[in-house]
Amino acid sequence: IHQTTRSEEQIKLQQFSTPLGIGYLTSIALGKVTSSDVLMEPSAGTGLLPSIAIGASDEATPSLILNEISPQRREILTNVFPGTKVHNINAEFINDFLSLSEKPNLVLMNPPFSTSPNRSKRNPDACFKHLKSALLRLQPGGRLVGIVAHWLSPEKHPQYFAQLPAQLQGSFFVPGFHYRFHGTTM
Repeated sequence: IHQTTRSEEQIKLQQFSTPLGIGYLTSIALGKVTSSDVLMEPSAGTGLLPSIAIGASDEATPSLILNEISPQRREILTNVFPGTKVHNINAEFINDFLSLSEKPNLVLMNPPFSTSPNRSKRNPDACFKHLKSALLRLQPGGRLVGIVAHWLSPEKHPQYFAQLPAQLQGSFFVPGFHYRFHGTTM
């Protein structure tokens, strides 16, 4: 399916749906998901990443923490995951605004790479902020799998990754052409 026609909101908020194949790879990287897990998606979009992770599991559904700033996408999430609260937080600050009881042990994320709500110019630190805030919210020993910009690689920014509250287990380059039918080649 081609999603190359973009709305103003999609362009402004850098909303690019994750291709199914890449979503499946994130579920493999995340590992087994069980009913005792708490899975968070800080920029949940339409729910593809948690849907694939849950579908790839032969266990019952984990508890979910979903967040999405787009009203249209929040409505989709409430229909896809009935009974799950969907937050409306700028995910750059998700650690600061979730209640203390909301502590995921699993995080799947594909945040905007260089845009922030209510900012007219590009924000090169946006992806950094999304990643760090999610890691700060993650339970000790938890797992995070993120799709981030190529310029946010541990090879290019070892000093940044060294200061994160986590131990990097792997970094894989995915060519941007996989997103060509989703409105970008980043």
